[in-house]
Amino acid sequence: MLGGTRFVGRHIAQALLAQGHALTLFHRGQSGPDLFPAARHVRGDRDQGFDTLGAGTWDAVIDTSAYFPRQVRGAHAALAGRAGRLVFVSTISVYAEPLVAPVTEDSPLAPADFDAQAVTAETYGGLKAGCEAAVAQGWGDAAWVLRPGLVVGPHDPTGRFGHWVAAMRRNTPFAGPPRLAQPLQVLDARDLGAFVAHGLATGAHGTMQVAGERGTFAALFALGQASWPQARPLPPEPGAEDLPLVLPADGTADALLALDCARARVAGFAPRPLAQTLAACAAAQEDAGSWFS
Repeated sequence: MLGGTRFVGRHIAQALLAQGHALTLFHRGQSGPDLFPAARHVRGDRDQGFDTLGAGTWDAVIDTSAYFPRQVRGAHAALAGRAGRLVFVSTISVYAEPLVAPVTEDSPLAPADFDAQAVTAETYGGLKAGCEAAVAQGWGDAAWVLRPGLVVGPHDPTGRFGHWVAAMRRNTPFAGPPRLAQPLQVLDARDLGAFVAHGLATGAHGTMQVAGERGTFAALFALGQASWPQARPLPPEPGAEDLPLVLPADGTADALLALDCARARVAGFAPRPLAQTLAACAAAQEDAGSWFS
């Protein structure tokens, strides 16, 4: 794995180790360096090359840390002759805007960006589209490209979903989103990890978008009230459109959180109920003593 100690990579690594795989983690040691003592840890920076890996071959390379096409090309140059296949974790941000429902793996992509030198909100999608193009050029049919939707769960560093978990955990009325009926779809990182492990065992390939069950903010809050009965969203206040996961009121971006993942389901993807993800995120907040604003 290129990465493997931070959030998405961490859950993938955990799933692979749980199935008994021999795992090499190539990372900089900046996040979770003491995780997974059963794995072989190799310190290195992919931008500086892969010399620290030394000799060896692998059944697969799992790349969760490439943001620039040059990084994909560098990994291919170093590892293509030493690994049978590539699992590349991309993003649904590769799709061209405006999104047109239903969004599928065949929806138009943003123009590939091969030149940007920094990852910003404006360059992220194009750079990832460039990464996918580099994957296709280098690995061809030996690549399995995953386009996750909004990934949440324990160890999520963003707080996007955690904001709403914390709001309900306070067990008081809280500032709600402008539209309770807005689509809300999240992907539990543990399910993504399990799917990667399953797909490696079954030879999955091609491109698949991956997201959890489709729902709404109203459905999320109904689940929360089972644990925190006093938690309820108040009518929106000025600025509510800036709350995490809130989409434009005109519905033009609703397809972003209402993805059809039929191709992944055929390949064995099985998302858990949202109630389980909610409970796990609440437990993680309690263990960490964290409260998102």
